[in-house]
Amino acid sequence: ANFTLRKIERIDGIWRTETVAGVPGVEGHRDGGKGTSLFRSVFDSVVADENGVLYLFAGDWLRKFDKGVLTTLNPDGGAGYVNGPVRQARFAHSQGARHGLACDGRGGLYVADKVNMAIRRVNLKSGEVSTFAGVLPGVKRTMTRDGKATEARFHPGGGPNIIFYDKKHDRFFCRSDDERGSRVILKDSEGWVVNTFMPGS
Repeated sequence: ANFTLRKIERIDGIWRTETVAGVPGVEGHRDGGKGTSLFRSVFDSVVADENGVLYLFAGDWLRKFDKGVLTTLNPDGGAGYVNGPVRQARFAHSQGARHGLACDGRGGLYVADKVNMAIRRVNLKSGEVSTFAGVLPGVKRTMTRDGKATEARFHPGGGPNIIFYDKKHDRFFCRSDDERGSRVILKDSEGWVVNTFMPGS
């Protein structure tokens, strides 16, 4: 809520907090280094990739923090549902519900895009955004169902907003705040598939 990204680090046995991006209490949208970068909206999703680079969502903007510099990956994007080059990609932020983020350790960043009822994949090497699971852009939304990743459907109007990657078994877990059950996305002989499991099952 202070519009900042802060680092907590233990130095000589003492925990220290440092603001590394954003200016406390100052709202705006500006890329740059410490003391110059700004956030326009509160964010609550942060993930680190295999190289220690941080990715976060602030509203509909996917931003990267690397070597002390904050940059916006989709400056030509904004609200909506558009795949393709990350610079023009669009995501749909849900008021009060975060975009969950996960990295697979192979250059893939996964976004739980709740409003668009999809899991989106950002290829950090090629800079391309695609739909990994759920509704494709322009496709009619239907009721919940399991199946092949892009044929599966999440809860109408309340897609996933939380996602985790299980590196040991190469699978994803995702869920929506609107559903009691969770989904596991794993690979079989025909590709990635989505299955529902309930608590205790």
